[in-house]
Amino acid sequence: GDTEIVLEAEKTLEALKAKVDRQQLESLLSGEADGNDAYLQVNAGAGGTEAQDWA
Repeated sequence: GDTEIVLEAEKTLEALKAKVDRQQLESLLSGEADGNDAYLQVNAGAGGTEAQDWA
């Protein structure tokens, strides 16, 4: 009946949303020189010289 059709449509919609999300992420992270750079800063924090060596 109608309930089965609605449940099937919702299931299909969720699968499509997941596929679109995955493809969007892959398009952002494609290629060695993609346009989305990231910077990572590491600080030594507490611990003196030994902490600085590890940072």
